[in-house]
Amino acid sequence: MAACMIVSVEGNGIERVECDLAAVSFVEGDRPLAGEAGRADWRLLGLLSKLIVRGELRGAPGEVVLVPTAGRLSSPRLLAFGLGQLEAVSPNSLGLVLHQVLARAVALNLHSLALALPVVEQEDEQQNKAFLFEVSRELLRRLVGAEPQLLEEFALKLLCPAQWKDELLRLLASEIERIGAQEAFRILLGPTKSATAASRPVERRGVQGFREFST
Repeated sequence: MAACMIVSVEGNGIERVECDLAAVSFVEGDRPLAGEAGRADWRLLGLLSKLIVRGELRGAPGEVVLVPTAGRLSSPRLLAFGLGQLEAVSPNSLGLVLHQVLARAVALNLHSLALALPVVEQEDEQQNKAFLFEVSRELLRRLVGAEPQLLEEFALKLLCPAQWKDELLRLLASEIERIGAQEAFRILLGPTKSATAASRPVERRGVQGFREFST
């Protein structure tokens, strides 16, 4: 049977999603941290904000930090990555960055990733939703041509605002069918607690490019 990635959409906060690794993003100058990055920062007692104040985290493109959550999130570790200047963010650039984050999770020999889809603030909610949906399409397109190990029995949990969850699920299923990638992806429509591999022992590999900080 061909390698298959299990994809689900979560409307819960980042702190509630069970997985091996949770990932959030933010742009340069995003103060205070917004969205799921802000939620994670609050749960971690302001750890990300402290790194920002100390100048160790800016939100620059390509910037990545990995922190333990000490049980304050359902994931044992949180990855925070920078998107650069807001004006330079696009669905294409975000699709590339999210693909790279997923590749990092696989390089760490993890089995599940909760990925908070970036919501770049536009003038109204419909613009925000359209932008997030296009980012999701772009990520899916990049994954179609990915290395087999990126797809094989990996659980990808995409986080979005709860009111968009069902519509995003339908969009992903439709896009997978449109590009003929039914063999590469399996969409989960229900609760995903059993889809996580967090309960399995995880072999940690050192990966260049990570900076690790303690809570």
